[in-house]
Amino acid sequence: MAAGDETIEFLTSFAFATAEGGLDINSERTQRHQVLVYKQPRRLEAGEVIAERGCEGNWGPRFIQKRTDLVEKLGLEGPVAGNFYRVSYEKGWSEFYLCLAKRCTGRSLLLIPEPNNPRLICLREEEPKAPEVYEPACNEEPGSAIRTNQDIWTATGTVPDKLERVPDQLLQIQFGSLNISPNMTVLMSQLQSRPRLYWDAEPNTLYTVMMEDVDVLGVVAGGPGGITGKHWLVTNIPGNNVAAGDEVGDYLQSFFFANAEGGLDDQSTRDQRHIIMVYKQTRRIQSGELERISGCGPPAVGEGARLGPNHQSFFPRLGLEGPVAANFYRIGYQSGWSEFFVCYVKRCNGFSLIPAEKVSVDNPLRLCLEE
Repeated sequence: MAAGDETIEFLTSFAFATAEGGLDINSERTQRHQVLVYKQPRRLEAGEVIAERGCEGNWGPRFIQKRTDLVEKLGLEGPVAGNFYRVSYEKGWSEFYLCLAKRCTGRSLLLIPEPNNPRLICLREEEPKAPEVYEPACNEEPGSAIRTNQDIWTATGTVPDKLERVPDQLLQIQFGSLNISPNMTVLMSQLQSRPRLYWDAEPNTLYTVMMEDVDVLGVVAGGPGGITGKHWLVTNIPGNNVAAGDEVGDYLQSFFFANAEGGLDDQSTRDQRHIIMVYKQTRRIQSGELERISGCGPPAVGEGARLGPNHQSFFPRLGLEGPVAANFYRIGYQSGWSEFFVCYVKRCNGFSLIPAEKVSVDNPLRLCLEE
């Protein structure tokens, strides 16, 4: 299984609805989930099946690809093996996955609203207005924007505090239609899908890309300073074709939640920088040299976890050179989204990024952390 091509990323089975489309809090019904194995008469090529990773595609491929049509289209034989199980409403978990669906698709899966359920405030949230960002004036001298991009690394203290030197070139980052300028502030709701990246790559050269939260607080990580968050790690990228590289660390979109005391920063007192950096490889990185980080990772602090020592602690032993390109942005508290990701981590691996007692009793997040 591990050696296959994961076209549609694993999503935990969940159930939530009554026969009428409301929330099934009384567990009136169950839903069957099948796991089926089909024999392939040939190797499937990229693009034959609509891919879905994370929120990319707004979950369309999960709903619009009918299994029987897909089997016929691809010429699959079988099923040669199969099994099934049932799932039903589970307090807290069902609401969590309804919120996840809303975050990814922008719509509610419930046909009947649940206005009095505090866990489903997410279904009633309005999309916030994007923050204003700096745009260079059209009358600036040629080359002035480039000098600004270089100077901003040192002016913000990002170099040398978080990155060892100013990158050779500015990494072009695009989240959907959003182009990232250095040090700009963005919303979590704008960062759901893997970004498109571009840099001037040398021919016949491999690269490594890492997305790192460089402002993780020691009080959050439960340890000393110097801890960062690994949000994405891809190695063995040929040129700048990121999709053809080896994704060692699954993409987990940037998120923010904590004030200086380690509580929920619902007063927007601070923000955190996230850097996407590109390094040149001197050799191919072999399987097993880096620990694989799947989902939200283990509930620990270390190299093989989401929270761990920064990139400089392990890049040198891999013989990486750079940064040849990089860019960074800032994110702060966003109502609903910050709470969602703190709850996501708790659901995923049991790790509480915020102690329950540091969240007000009227915030639905408190329910998630105490369950």
